[in-house]
Amino acid sequence: MTGFEILSLPGTRKFSEVHALMLELLEKRIRGEISDTFIFCEHHPVITRGRGLQWSAQRSDRAMPPPLVPLGTDYVEIERGGDLTWHGPGQLVVYPILSLGGTGRLGAHLGRDVEKYVRFLEEWWIRALAREGVRVHRDSAGSGVWSGKLKLASVGVAVRKWVTYHGLAMNVVNDLMPFRDFSPCGFGGEVMTRISDLEGIPSDLKGPDWRHLWEARLVRELEAWNANDS
Repeated sequence: MTGFEILSLPGTRKFSEVHALMLELLEKRIRGEISDTFIFCEHHPVITRGRGLQWSAQRSDRAMPPPLVPLGTDYVEIERGGDLTWHGPGQLVVYPILSLGGTGRLGAHLGRDVEKYVRFLEEWWIRALAREGVRVHRDSAGSGVWSGKLKLASVGVAVRKWVTYHGLAMNVVNDLMPFRDFSPCGFGGEVMTRISDLEGIPSDLKGPDWRHLWEARLVRELEAWNANDS
């Protein structure tokens, strides 16, 4: 297998539904029955809590207590690293089912190196935004994608038998107020920002067709990476 598959789930989906699909594809990838697969989706409002060990300037082990969950928002404890975060409409979530060091060209390039994989997830969006003339970056404060001192995207991954699951959530046009109800990844909720608030973002990339346009750009970056092994 040298390519990859894209699975874009229309509408908004409950986290439990997508989580079950992710685990099914994970087992199939471990058995070599499918190619590397990238799930794109938006979720119904949900707060998820990982296993802790958020990478930051001060590494902490699951310091955040369970939040007070607003009415209409689900709460789930899951396998990924990191702590609390929120998913909901207007936020693009990507779950790569990727064999590290496996038969796909991208996974082979990354090797069995989880830190390198996390940096790839960040770089993926950094490059996509750079093509639109918008500079974003990594930050020593913590993993993810940042604009200045504000956080655009959160990363939380898990690996089973060297196949990845969970992934990255990018704030695009979503409401940021839900982050104020708890401490996302150990930060104050005011640290979160979104693509639609960045200077220089073309209007169509934050308009009604934002999701299709960003998914197309992310796929283009994957194709370039897969072709160049870089």
